[in-house]
Amino acid sequence: MGKEIISNFKWVSARQYAIATGMPYQQVLTLCKEERIESYATEGGCYWVKLNTNSDVVPRAEYNELLEKYTKVSTKLESIENILGIKA
Repeated sequence: MGKEIISNFKWVSARQYAIATGMPYQQVLTLCKEERIESYATEGGCYWVKLNTNSDVVPRAEYNELLEKYTKVSTKLESIENILGIKA
């Protein structure tokens, strides 16, 4: 038995890449055409893009949602501290 090979990326369509990163689809296509992101085009003209699957990476939409929640919680905590006269 050979050692299992684990990769930190997978090939996805340009549309899937756009969804995963939160980038506009047309921007992804432009980056592919300008060779600014690792990708390849099929004979039919569809682009496949290398997507990092590192577990530390989250989609932009999920990050923005968590950032918004953090901001709300932080603001509420600050209000509570002000009411109680606590300095953090």
